[in-house]
Amino acid sequence: MNRSVLGLLALLTFFTSSALAADDCPTHQRKSKILSSTTQQKITRAIDLQRNHRVEEAINALQSIDTKHDFEKAAIGYYLGTMLTKLGKDEQAIIQFTDAINLNALDGKMHASALKTSGDLLAKTHQHEDAVTAYNEWKSFTCTDTAIEVDSQLAKSHAELEQWSLTLLYARKVLSIAPSNARMKLLNKKAEMMISNISPQVLDTINALDAAQNQHSHLKSIYRAEPVYPISAARQGIEGWVTMSFNVNTSGNVENVVVIEQDESGLFEQSAIEALKKWRYRPKHINGNPVASKDLTVELAFTIKAQ
Repeated sequence: MNRSVLGLLALLTFFTSSALAADDCPTHQRKSKILSSTTQQKITRAIDLQRNHRVEEAINALQSIDTKHDFEKAAIGYYLGTMLTKLGKDEQAIIQFTDAINLNALDGKMHASALKTSGDLLAKTHQHEDAVTAYNEWKSFTCTDTAIEVDSQLAKSHAELEQWSLTLLYARKVLSIAPSNARMKLLNKKAEMMISNISPQVLDTINALDAAQNQHSHLKSIYRAEPVYPISAARQGIEGWVTMSFNVNTSGNVENVVVIEQDESGLFEQSAIEALKKWRYRPKHINGNPVASKDLTVELAFTIKAQ
């Protein structure tokens, strides 16, 4: 049996609690920031060079900027990534966008753009696992449930990884959007082709699991990242736990993670949140369409294993 189908057989159950409001979407929380006048002038000069088709000079101008501020470093990396993309230097552009994202200092619009563009470049260069991560981070950051361009790319990347259940999930999401222009019609056609390339045996297994899932009230997970044990806690021999609430959107991604309760040490909160955000679910379906699940809870326990 295909490994992606086997993975679906290990299913976990979780219960319900509370969640954040839509206004708490990360992209809305990132406010616009202001560059220093010197850095602003230099970046503006570089953009002018780019507009005049002097991209190499523009890149050199950006690389010459010296700053100690994370936001300015991230902004420079963002613009460098954009210009390197125009030159077809995809691998170098990916590095710049990744560095900008990792600084976690861009405003909401630029951070979202960096995530989306890095996903596109990673998919283009056949780094599909990383592309999936970037697209899912974009979805979580922007609180976007359905986006035909991204869902189409996710379906393609999962197909390249032979993860057929997820290929089918995203291809169906693309087909659920009525095409309004030639581009959308093309993406719909590609989604139909991806589904037709899934073997009948795999489709039968996935559909059987869908039917079985719809007979139960609990959500099923298909991937759960193990949390990293904090070094400070391990060194002190401290064990703990964190209880969190969260939502699962129609793509199966975790969002709106909120810590409800935790042990007195408080050492495990960040690790627990980071792990939960990477979990993936097979969303529930109603009349064949995926639906979001809200107000779920899970408790992660951190214990030191005996040697």
